[in-house]
Amino acid sequence: EKMFKIIAPSMNASFLIGTFDNNLMVECKTNDLTEPTFWFVNGVYKGLALRQFLNSLELKSGENVISTVSRSGQSDMVKIMVKLLP
Repeated sequence: EKMFKIIAPSMNASFLIGTFDNNLMVECKTNDLTEPTFWFVNGVYKGLALRQFLNSLELKSGENVISTVSRSGQSDMVKIMVKLLP
């Protein structure tokens, strides 16, 4: 099992959003309590946080990739699905 990993959101989690808004508050969390991590959504840098990152993320309909890299170079990623409400 990986020593450093994203524990939220889980791999292949699904989210529903309205067609009027492509922003979604997503709690992103790692299991590491000791060092800050850099967070990315679909390859775009979103911020630096210690263990937990909560932000309004711009997500596209379909698959999105959330990834993080620690200052020591450890990394992990999860894929989530976003579906638009009719």
